[in-house]
Amino acid sequence: DEYENCTIKNRPSSSSSTRKPLWAPSYPNTLDDSILKNLISTITGLSTGVKSYYAQRKGLRKCQSSDVTVLCHVVHPIVTTNPLDLTSMFDSQVIYIIRNPTTVFPVHLNYKAIKYHHHPSKTQVAVDSWRKDRDLYFADGLQGWKDQIKEWKVSMKEVYNISMFIPFEHLVDATKGPELLKRLTKLLEDFGFPIVVADDDMPCVWYKALGKEILEQIDSHGYEYSDYMPGYTQEHKDLLMKELSSMVEEYKDDDKELLLILQEYMDQVQSDISLDQPYKDV
Repeated sequence: DEYENCTIKNRPSSSSSTRKPLWAPSYPNTLDDSILKNLISTITGLSTGVKSYYAQRKGLRKCQSSDVTVLCHVVHPIVTTNPLDLTSMFDSQVIYIIRNPTTVFPVHLNYKAIKYHHHPSKTQVAVDSWRKDRDLYFADGLQGWKDQIKEWKVSMKEVYNISMFIPFEHLVDATKGPELLKRLTKLLEDFGFPIVVADDDMPCVWYKALGKEILEQIDSHGYEYSDYMPGYTQEHKDLLMKELSSMVEEYKDDDKELLLILQEYMDQVQSDISLDQPYKDV
C-alpha cells in the first residue's frame, strides 16, 4: 500500500546509441511477459522495448523491427532458436531470468493446461492433476531447466556473456526488487539504451510494473495461487538437492552471482518445500 498512489517522475531521456537487442532467456513462464514489458517500457520509455522471439505478427518476429528492441525473450534451447547463428542480429550480452524450479515447473504446467486443455484462466489445476503430471514430467523438466542454464552459461560462452541474472524471487520482494531494478537500469544505460526514470523512483516503477495483485499474492502465499501449494515427494526433494548441489559444484569458481542464487534455491528446497505423496498412492 505504501506505493499504491506513487507517481513516477520521468527524467529527460539519457543519450542512447544504436544498439542490438539483448537476449533475455528464461525457462517457460518464469515471468509473465506483461510484467517484463511493463518494466522495460517504464525504465526506457520504449513502448516496444521487449519482444518475444516467437511473435507471429509481422514486424515483431525474431525481435527485428524498425523500432528499438531492448530485450528479446526466448526459451532456447527448450524451443530451439539457434542463437549462435544470429550473432549479427543480437548483442553479445545476455540478461537471464531465473526462478526456482519448484515453483516455475507447476506454473508452466498450469499455463499449458489453460492454453491447450481449456482449463479456466487464473485458476490452478486440481491437485490430483498436478501430482500426476509432476510424477510423469518433473525429472525431465528439471533436466531442461539445468540444460538451459548450461547452454547459455557454458555452451555459448565464446559468443554470449550473461551480464546479469534476474531471479523471480528477488524481483517480487519489496526490498530486493527495487534494488534489482536499479542494477538493471544502470546496466541498460551502460549498454547505450535510453533511461527515463531516476533511481529514487525505482520502488514506484517496481510496484506499478508488477502490480498490487501479484505482489500481495506472492507476499501472502509465496506463489501465484492460493488453493494449494504444489508439493513434491521425498524422491523429488532428494533429486532437487542432488542436482542443485551438482550445479553449485560446477559453477562455484566461475560465477558468484549464479552460485548464490543456486545456494538460495537449495535452502528453499531444504526448508520450504511441501512434501507430498506420489500420485499412485493418493
